Amino acid sequence: MNWKMIKNSLVDDWVPTIRDAIPASWTPERMVRSISRELRHERSTVLGSVLFLGVGVVVGGALALLLAPKTGQDLRADLSSRLHKIQRNNSRERDVSQV
Repeated sequence: MNWKMIKNSLVDDWVPTIRDAIPASWTPERMVRSISRELRHERSTVLGSVLFLGVGVVVGGALALLLAPKTGQDLRADLSSRLHKIQRNNSRERDVSQV
């Protein structure tokens, strides 16, 4: 059995079944309107999800600022000292590897 025969048998079996499943009252225009309605619903769902995510980010950021254990100045100083320490360690490792 070749692919063309398989395709033809699938079309012969499924197309009439699909046609029977669609009500006769459904015109192409009605089908387009139905699909359009579904797409609008999906779009509003996506917009709601993005809005919900944005609110979550803002609330999470505000809580992080309120509950931070250090002031901004202390945190920047700590990060700066850690960065300098990492840079010193990397430069030492490069010096050792070159020897």
